[in-house]
Amino acid sequence: SALEIGDEIYSINKMRIISASDILYKLNNSLPKTDETGKYIEYEFVVIRDNKKVTLPNVKLASTPNEQGGVTYVRDFGVFFDENKSFSNVINYSFRSAVSQGRIIWLSLIDLIKGTYGLNDLAGPVGLVTIIGDATSRAENFAEKVSMFISLTAFLTINLGILNLLPVPALDGARLLFFAAEAIRRKPLKAQTEGMIHFIGFAALMLLMLAVTFNDIKRLIFGG
Repeated sequence: SALEIGDEIYSINKMRIISASDILYKLNNSLPKTDETGKYIEYEFVVIRDNKKVTLPNVKLASTPNEQGGVTYVRDFGVFFDENKSFSNVINYSFRSAVSQGRIIWLSLIDLIKGTYGLNDLAGPVGLVTIIGDATSRAENFAEKVSMFISLTAFLTINLGILNLLPVPALDGARLLFFAAEAIRRKPLKAQTEGMIHFIGFAALMLLMLAVTFNDIKRLIFGG
């Protein structure tokens, strides 16, 4: 069976879906395959239908709808939300959205380490301004522009908070690591040694920032 109107998406490819951001992440981060119909991406959807979990294996998002060999092809689908904007619903949605964005950031970091993404996929201050400008320009009215801007600001805030907790020298995460080591060793690391470690980490971060900013400017000028 295929997706039906009223289905509540529970998971995609074993990943629990708790917000629309999860859907976008999962749909945009799967490798395409090819068959006689052209390129497609295959997923396993689990949906809540009539208060029961229904597994939809081998769901393919393709350019044209078709069905053959027991495989479902889906051209497009829309996601709709509960319009009851009560206080509890807003708080619940905000919490789930924050958790979802934090999880996506961690998954993206893992993908970066695994080599799924490269240096050219990173964005610095210049790139972020471009992204925010592009996103808000697609909004149809002022209210949507404000909503988009607030959402991107929240995402960047969560992003910076998580990155700052990484155990990388010059970041707060490294400081916490040093505190843990101090508690285990029961004596602090030499200030000169710790300072040198943080200096090396800071220098590496600045080099990375320069490289990312260079790529941002190159994309801004030449596109891509």
